[in-house]
Amino acid sequence: MLVIKSSTNITLRDVELHNPGWFTISCENNTNVTFDGIVINSRDCMNGDGIDFGGSKNVTISNCKINAGDDAIGLKTGPVPCENFTITNCVISSNWAGIRIGPESSKDMLNITVSNCVFNDCSDGIKIQNFGGSHFEDFTFSNLNMVNVLRPFYFTYNPSHWWRGKTGTFKRVLISNVIARMDDVGKRPKWFEN
Repeated sequence: MLVIKSSTNITLRDVELHNPGWFTISCENNTNVTFDGIVINSRDCMNGDGIDFGGSKNVTISNCKINAGDDAIGLKTGPVPCENFTITNCVISSNWAGIRIGPESSKDMLNITVSNCVFNDCSDGIKIQNFGGSHFEDFTFSNLNMVNVLRPFYFTYNPSHWWRGKTGTFKRVLISNVIARMDDVGKRPKWFEN
C-alpha cells in the first residue's frame, strides 16, 4: 500500500491501513524514519506483512497496533544494513512472526531494540534468522508479554548459498523480563502438530 525508498526524515503518525493486497508498508534504504500510532490490519492477506524494511537507519516504531497476515514487522537488508532500530510500546499479532529479523541479510543488523511490547496470537514472537553471513550485533529484547505465541524466540544461524554463503555472527544479544504463555491450545496452526 505504501512504499518509501531512499528517503530521509520520514514521519508517519496516526494513520490506519487495512486490507492490503501484499505488504502494507515497504521501506528500503531510508534514514531517520518514525512510525508512531500506526494501525495496520492485514490479517486476511497471506503475504500481508505489516511493515517491512530492506535496510534502513535510525528507525523508531512506537505506539503501533499491527495485526498481520504474515510477519508484522520484518527487518531485512537490501543494499544497506538495518541499523539503530527501536520498536516500543506496540501491540502485535501475526499469522507468522511478530518481529522477524532476516533471513534476507546480505548486510549487517546492528543496534536493534524491542521493548514494552505485547504479542498476541503469533506463530513466532521474535524470529531471527542469520543466513547471509552478516553481523547481528547489539540486540536488546526487554519487557515483552506474549500470549498464545507458539515459539516466543526462534533463532537460526547457518550459511546459505543464496546470500554470502558463509557463517555470520551473533554478538551481544540481551533478553530480559519476558512473559510468554500459551493460553489457548486451540490456536495452534496445523503445521505445529507435525
